[in-house]
Order: sequence, then C-alpha cells, then structure tokens
Amino acid sequence: MLKGIEAHFPENTRVSFPEGGFILWVELPEGYDATRLAEQAKQRGIILAPGQMFSATGKYRNCLRFNYIDRDQATRERSMAVLGELLMDMAPASVAMA
Repeated sequence: MLKGIEAHFPENTRVSFPEGGFILWVELPEGYDATRLAEQAKQRGIILAPGQMFSATGKYRNCLRFNYIDRDQATRERSMAVLGELLMDMAPASVAMA
C-alpha cells in the first residue's frame, strides 16, 4: 500500500501506522476533502474511513484511515490507483500530484 500511495497520491501525503491493528492513517495535503473522497471511492467499491469520523470537532478533514488486511495485494494495488485518479480529479489548484 505504501508504494501505491507514493505512486498515485499527491506529493506531501503523509502516512503513519497507528498501534493496535492493520491500518494506515493517511494525511493528504491541505485542501483535500476525505469525506468527498470516501463517497466517490464507495461508488467504485472501495471503503475507507474519512478522518472526520474520528473527531467530534470536525478536524482531520484531509485525513483518512485504511484497513489493509481485508484484500489481496492485487486488489489493494488497483484500489490505490483508483484512489489516485479520484484525488487527481479533486486536486486543489495549489497541490501537485506525485
């Protein structure tokens, strides 16, 4: 998944590995809306959790959480490419894509 994120996500995307599970926390550059991304991704069969779900105050709008244990490698790679396409379509003018 990290290679897919590096290849398909915007420059300056940051990834961390929270303790306690098979998940990635992804912070997109400012200006991206992870809730909008999650809605569009769901239409393509990709489920992710937008960061705002984890804040009572609406923080983490540009963050998302991935579970990476539920799919095979080929499916994860395709999903990263699709998410990259969706992100490119919604890229703020001030953000460069990788």
